[in-house]
Amino acid sequence: MDNKDRLLARFNSLERDRRMLFDQLDRHDAGSLARIPRPGAWSVAQVIMHFVLVERGSLAYLMRKLEMGNSDQAGTFSGVRSGLLNLTVGLPLRFKAPPVVAVVPVCSYGDAVEAWAAVRTDLEHALAALPPALLDHGLFKHPVAGRLTPEQGLRFMAAHHRHHHGQIKRTLASIGRMPPD
Repeated sequence: MDNKDRLLARFNSLERDRRMLFDQLDRHDAGSLARIPRPGAWSVAQVIMHFVLVERGSLAYLMRKLEMGNSDQAGTFSGVRSGLLNLTVGLPLRFKAPPVVAVVPVCSYGDAVEAWAAVRTDLEHALAALPPALLDHGLFKHPVAGRLTPEQGLRFMAAHHRHHHGQIKRTLASIGRMPPD
């Protein structure tokens, strides 16, 4: 399997995880999934919209780098940074979201699902069109870890989703105990 095939397989795995999440969430009432459990917390729909903001930002950076044509290789330490990032995100700790993706609008579950499907389609097309010579370039950027290769960017997305699954479970448990609006 060449690098491009590995990248697309990583994307397909990410997409399977998204669909499995929706299989679980679709068992719940859409109104409950949009309910904010307590002041300052996100609804399940907002967590999904947070994923949308992260992936939309990553896609925008990727497209900007491709349009400008000035991408460089990710660098010797991008693998180390990527590994540390994923390890950190995998810990059972809570982190403040970077400001660029911290403000998540109140939204319906349906709107969040639709937005995530759209950004995923665009991301899939962009990754499929990537020239193999650019697969080791810093086409993804994390606010803390810096530039990452496309595959490292997808690995972060998977770790990021796993990190938020606990939040989703806590929110579902919380709204299950709340009276309906």
